[in-house]
Amino acid sequence: QYIFFSATTPNNTSQYFLNCTDSTNTKAIIYSNGTFGSRTSTYGGISDIKVKQDIVDASSQWNDIKALRFRKYRFKDDPTGPLQLGLISQEAELVSPGLVFETPDTTTDEEGNRVETGEVTKSVKYSIVYMKAVVALQEAMSRIEEQQAIIEQLKADVAALKGA
Repeated sequence: QYIFFSATTPNNTSQYFLNCTDSTNTKAIIYSNGTFGSRTSTYGGISDIKVKQDIVDASSQWNDIKALRFRKYRFKDDPTGPLQLGLISQEAELVSPGLVFETPDTTTDEEGNRVETGEVTKSVKYSIVYMKAVVALQEAMSRIEEQQAIIEQLKADVAALKGA
């Protein structure tokens, strides 16, 4: 099963594809341009320790984050639309293949059946990019703290030399 937006392509945030509203207010909405909004501005993943195993610290993400090439672009089907910020799947895949997944392209045959075309569209797992960025931020924070400690020690050494 899937949900299909059958209206014309408004590609904006005035019309919606899916609106999740209860008796008091809207909880989540997917606008016709693909923008997702939620009342709490949060999303989550099941992260309880009881469902995980083989837990180890993440390795350095410094080089991956430095190597990712963030780009501005417009979608071909909206050539005058707003500039977007993001990654190009094929470029991200060269840095970290696990960031990219493929979805088979489909079309509708004469009988109305969805059939694969043999082509794929590549997508970026942005949630993984965000996690890599947080790990790299932690690494940067540690490096800054180490450098601050060195600077403080150098200041103390210079002050001691001046006092001698």
